[in-house]
Amino acid sequence: MKALADSGYSSIQPAELYDYLVFNKNIPDKSVLITFDDSRSEHFEIAAPVMEKYGFKGVFFIMTITLNKKNYMDTTQLAGLAARGHEVGLHSYDHTMATKYKTDDDWQLNVIKPLAKLGRITKKPVEYWAYPNGVFNTESAARLQEHFKLSFILSQKRDSVYPLQTVRRVIIPDISANALMKSIKRNF
Repeated sequence: MKALADSGYSSIQPAELYDYLVFNKNIPDKSVLITFDDSRSEHFEIAAPVMEKYGFKGVFFIMTITLNKKNYMDTTQLAGLAARGHEVGLHSYDHTMATKYKTDDDWQLNVIKPLAKLGRITKKPVEYWAYPNGVFNTESAARLQEHFKLSFILSQKRDSVYPLQTVRRVIIPDISANALMKSIKRNF
């Protein structure tokens, strides 16, 4: 986080990215979206305070099956992140890939019910999705468009029909600050 701050980066939230992509609104030249998947407790205990120290806000994509379980965030922590200005998005009920949702029951279990649950916890609309394992297909992108402004993938190519439901992001492993800056320049 220090390397990002020292290099002049600003964190943006998905709403700002959406406005940039859809309405061509301005975002800072060195914008970064900082995201976390899987609801781990260290995201609340370590990552959020470090980001806040440098004036950054993050996006936390939550699997609702893990809430209130050992080593995962509880509902109070999740509500606290939202209250402190971080974004909460959905990462499915239990990390089942969206490409495997075939029935309405699959969609209810993995999207509709968790979406409502997160909204009740955060008292805010949940408008963003991160695909489990970063994997999508055209069918899942089409269905997710009914519920989310933006959905995030990993290494696949964006879908030309559903570009807002296939926004690319990269995993940043445990690397040096110098390697992080090189990775950002290489990937974006």
